[in-house]
Amino acid sequence: MTNLSNIVKLLFLSANLASVAAAQGSAPGSLSLPNDAVVVTSPDGRYVARFSAARSEGKEDGKLWGSIAVRDLRTGLERILRSAAGQRGKGVFEGFSLYDDANAWSPDNLYLAYYQNSCIDEPAVEGGVVCHVHEIRFLQLKQKPLCVEEITLGRYGFGGWVRGRAHTPWEIDAEGRRVKRNLCASGR
Repeated sequence: MTNLSNIVKLLFLSANLASVAAAQGSAPGSLSLPNDAVVVTSPDGRYVARFSAARSEGKEDGKLWGSIAVRDLRTGLERILRSAAGQRGKGVFEGFSLYDDANAWSPDNLYLAYYQNSCIDEPAVEGGVVCHVHEIRFLQLKQKPLCVEEITLGRYGFGGWVRGRAHTPWEIDAEGRRVKRNLCASGR
């Protein structure tokens, strides 16, 4: 992790703490850092994605999250882009998790690959949750989306990004071949 990304993460967290403190009517210094969020920064340093509202116990890399917010560090605009459906303890619920590869960000830094999981409580397992459906989705960071809906890939279906193409993913098909895909399942 570079010093720049650590600085960006600290600035992002500081800004969030200040806005929460203002909303609660308390001084920014009176809040402790949240331990139920993880922040990832785009390679170019423009976007920061925050996975928060933990939906499982455990470590960051395998944890499920209920919300994904993105802050554009150029404009300062922060938006919640995904909110998970359902609730723990009430049947099947959704949870988001980080894509576990260095290729999560598209080459143009406008898309972030992540897992959208369909889960159910299971107290006997580590983390307290079992997920049966693991889909790879793509979080679109631009304020004016290029697609109405992005494609969805199976758990092992994402093969990285096509070299020389801004945001064209490789899909691994059932025979193990790589196929170029357009990110848009439906256009504007």
